[in-house]
Amino acid sequence: IQVHQITSSMKRIIYFILAAIFLGAGLWVYNEYNRGPVSVKNLQADFEVTANQLLEEFDADESKANEKYLDKVVLVTGVILEVEKEEAVNVIMETNDPLKRIICEMQDIEQVEDIQLGDEVKIKAKCSGFLMDVVLVNGVVIE
Repeated sequence: IQVHQITSSMKRIIYFILAAIFLGAGLWVYNEYNRGPVSVKNLQADFEVTANQLLEEFDADESKANEKYLDKVVLVTGVILEVEKEEAVNVIMETNDPLKRIICEMQDIEQVEDIQLGDEVKIKAKCSGFLMDVVLVNGVVIE
């Protein structure tokens, strides 16, 4: 039986390859961890609806609306009911139902500085689901 011995130069090559693999994997993990939210500003909207249409679809059949809208980019037109500037900046659109609204978490505060209550705006955002209200995230105001 012949036993192959690993020479010191082969060991160095193996260590170099392993180090390169670990370094590459570490850089990939670091980049993924520190990646910010994806801006929807330059993405094509999958759907264009009014605030009332969006709420009515979720009210009528939540599971069907989730299949259609969940994690999709939606361009919603509606009237501003309220702007919350706390931990996150939320724009709240009114609907025909006074107990249910469209809540959109905006990407940055500059987006809402020119918005007045009662203004009709178009907001492009990603739909994250329905609680009592339809929730949108990463919103940007479209001129």
